[in-house]
Amino acid sequence: MSDAEIRDLVGALRSSGLSVRELGGVREAVLAAAKPVAATGGTTLLGSGLIKGLAMVAVIATAPLLPPEPAPPRALAPLVQHTSGRTAPRPGVWPTLEVAPRAAAAATRPQAAPIAPAWATTPPPPPPAEPPLLALNGPAAIAPPDELPPSEALADGIRRYARGEWAEAAAALLPVLEGRTADSLAGRQHAQLVLAKALFHLRLYHASAIVFDAITREGESHPAFEESLPWLAQLAEHLPEPTALIESIGRYRREQLSRLGRRLPAAQYDELLYLLGRDRYARRDLSGAIALFREVRPGSPRYVHARFFEGVSHVRLRRARPAVAAFREVTRAFDEGRAGDLDDAARLRDLAWLSLARVYYSAGRANGSPRVLGNAVDAWNRVPEDSEHWPDAIFEQAWALFVSGEHDRALGRVHALLSPYFEDRHYPEAYVLRAVALYQRCQLDASEQTVEAFHRKYDPVHGALRRTLARHGDPARAFSLLDAVRSGRASLDPRVARLVRSAFDDRELSRHLSEVRALSEEDARVAGLAAGKPHLEPVAAWLGQELAVARALAADRTGELAHLRLERLVDELGELMNQMDAVQLEIHTERRRRPQGYAAAEDDVTIVADQEHVVWPFRGEYWEDELPYYRVHVPGRCQR
Repeated sequence: MSDAEIRDLVGALRSSGLSVRELGGVREAVLAAAKPVAATGGTTLLGSGLIKGLAMVAVIATAPLLPPEPAPPRALAPLVQHTSGRTAPRPGVWPTLEVAPRAAAAATRPQAAPIAPAWATTPPPPPPAEPPLLALNGPAAIAPPDELPPSEALADGIRRYARGEWAEAAAALLPVLEGRTADSLAGRQHAQLVLAKALFHLRLYHASAIVFDAITREGESHPAFEESLPWLAQLAEHLPEPTALIESIGRYRREQLSRLGRRLPAAQYDELLYLLGRDRYARRDLSGAIALFREVRPGSPRYVHARFFEGVSHVRLRRARPAVAAFREVTRAFDEGRAGDLDDAARLRDLAWLSLARVYYSAGRANGSPRVLGNAVDAWNRVPEDSEHWPDAIFEQAWALFVSGEHDRALGRVHALLSPYFEDRHYPEAYVLRAVALYQRCQLDASEQTVEAFHRKYDPVHGALRRTLARHGDPARAFSLLDAVRSGRASLDPRVARLVRSAFDDRELSRHLSEVRALSEEDARVAGLAAGKPHLEPVAAWLGQELAVARALAADRTGELAHLRLERLVDELGELMNQMDAVQLEIHTERRRRPQGYAAAEDDVTIVADQEHVVWPFRGEYWEDELPYYRVHVPGRCQR
């Protein structure tokens, strides 16, 4: 399903009066009319399933919260995610609303009906047929004098918000948003802002993000458009997957951010710069993204994240030197203690070294420079052995050593990767490297044995993976597979299960899966919020509907990503099988060319142990602390 179709569906579903069960029925009807498209990872809507589903929603729908509008493409999932344990801000931290003074709110008028603000003293005129969309002068204004005064529901919601009665404020404001009061458009927009803030203080962060997203979709025509920006920055600290927030923040212009920055705390401003840069990065405006990332100040919690993404942006622009400078700055920030207290500090540092090594490797291959390839090997060596990225560093280093002509060390890395210590990791390409290295040293029999070992191990697995992919071809089933694999409930062949776990061992997938679970947990808290409180049941039902739609869409997005990972695994394994067949063909060609074979040539490699090493012949035993130091001596048989 395309982003535009998803947004149209969300707009229609959120404006309906359907129950959660009815929403689930609509979603199933829509998904049943879709089929996966491998090239894009999305779905193509066939027949009239979506049209019928939306038509049913439109018939049952009540007054919409906001009309759906086109929006920019969904941002890509982040490579690095920062989460913070900071608690929600106190009410006084945020810009407050102009409401009637506390003394007036507590006036001696013991009545159930809410008290209107002091300026609402005249009977309200009849509402115009289509109230104009007004640009208000400040975030504290509710409506200018020539607009309708607030209804009792709106005034009560504002007053309860000022008292810190967040749930009661949300319940009072819901009729205003649904158009069941005589409030003007400006009044409904103001109620929308107050509701979003109340949900934030209730720690219903996903629900708050949904309402703030609706505000930002209206753009600058919404009077709370700019005031919503700092709240989005705070929400980013509490949501496991900030993709939707990045999209909301991406609707702001750079100059709007600069104007607001003078009134925001430095940490919030840097957070917004980083998230806006992520939006530009997702839109492929890489130069604009780099400019935003470079503005994040040293000492900010987002500084090293911004410099890392700056380096990635330079890589995509094929700028090696500035990419190296950006990644080097990340590593220096950690070495000098300037990175701050980050939850993912070790992982980000290791990713910086890994990325730096890849840039050096690409430049060294392009320029044929052994020195630059040596820099790549040194950068890979900086990834510590206890890092989750260490096996990747070992494998990539093997290719650099092979290109540099150090076949014994390259084969030593392959020997380590194929040890039992990495049984749960996925490195079938290591067999390709071993077969090619042996072929180049004219060890045709050993090379052919490696090709055959690869096919014995991976041919059956490839067929089983293709069948698994066919059984989980739609996002819903792919999501179920992901959830089952992550929780250890998947009933897969052990060999297939290892490869699937390797493909699903992805930080991006983890964040999206956490997002789905967090939405379910928030939905349960909403249900508990109204337990024993009948006056809160309508707003709890409305929030449950919103969260059900958000969870369904988040599960579909996660399922699409899981399906793409599985599809990529099948395609990559098939490509490696083709490469191994090519090696086999070269071996047969060489044997026809030299039917007499190769005689043993003079050994051109001598391994000498120094005072810190010892030559220890391998007899089937692996030593974990020696994995990075194995060398496989293969005498060359190619006669000069």
